[in-house]
Amino acid sequence: MAQLPSFVVFILSCALVVHGQNLANLLTIQPGTTNGGCGARTADLNQYATESLQSVQVAINAIRTHGGANTANGRKVRRALDTFFKISPSIQRGQNGRDKIATNLEYVRTWFTTGFPEIPPDETFLFCDSSFLVRHAVTDQAQDYQGNGITQNGQNVPISTAYATKLTGQNVPWWAGTHTTANGYYFTAADSGGNYCNTDGRDGLTAILDLYVADPNGAAKKHAVYSTILLCPGSFDNPDKPATWPAGSNQIRQGHSLQTALPKCMTLLHEAFHLIFGVGPPDGMLEGSSEFYTLAECINRRKSASVLRTNPENYVFFIASMYYLFGTAPAIPENWDFTNRPDSAQR
Repeated sequence: MAQLPSFVVFILSCALVVHGQNLANLLTIQPGTTNGGCGARTADLNQYATESLQSVQVAINAIRTHGGANTANGRKVRRALDTFFKISPSIQRGQNGRDKIATNLEYVRTWFTTGFPEIPPDETFLFCDSSFLVRHAVTDQAQDYQGNGITQNGQNVPISTAYATKLTGQNVPWWAGTHTTANGYYFTAADSGGNYCNTDGRDGLTAILDLYVADPNGAAKKHAVYSTILLCPGSFDNPDKPATWPAGSNQIRQGHSLQTALPKCMTLLHEAFHLIFGVGPPDGMLEGSSEFYTLAECINRRKSASVLRTNPENYVFFIASMYYLFGTAPAIPENWDFTNRPDSAQR
């Protein structure tokens, strides 16, 4: 989902593995089983990361192997690219568009396998709930990224003064340092912050974290910029989402919609697009109120090609379409063709 306003963070890590790789090489993961900790989610996160990487690789292979071929599979791939990204189904005219989508997917694959220098693990964090954030009053003494109170001329400086530029609109301060070593604030609405995961339908978000240090004049100034992925409990526990790709494949029938066949791993993959294209490759992705999530919105022909090609969920749907079409047994017991009508499965 959207990148949201900033807070200060420094977290310890725990180890996860993706195809033999320790996920802690890519992310600093909040430990423990409460207050945003991912300790009880290790097996799920391993599975999600593995399945995300596998599905991205299948989608890349589909474009690179079949996208330009005058074959039945080639036409299926080009039809899917046209459906989700408005890329011409013509072999010649659609080549640049196919290459662009494949290149973007290859960026994602690279991050999941080796990471990027511009996304350092010690500045990139993963939480498994929003409950580590505690709301503070704007009259409370402001604190900096080290957890030190900000003072001026021997007087305590309130949050409303030190962080005045962050308290716009309906934003309120949420402090992360009560339950974690994340000594900083998350400035957002009262129904977000520590309450973010309490609202049905909120599965995850990616946030840019601005770290602040006290300034001698009493204001706070930016110290550094970190990034984080937050996965809500609903992204792990939603019974309406298939737990795995095979589970999704086993429940598909004629007339089945691709939207209801998306496995739980796709929330992590969606947030990875925000993370990677927010600070990595040059092209950013839509975020906040500008992005969209339903299948109907993602295949809406009234939307421009540039919008469709920068919406993370369009990539999610395309990847899923390719994986159900080209995934191999035992991962996919039957191959399903969503490329013609994403709202109706076909063998």
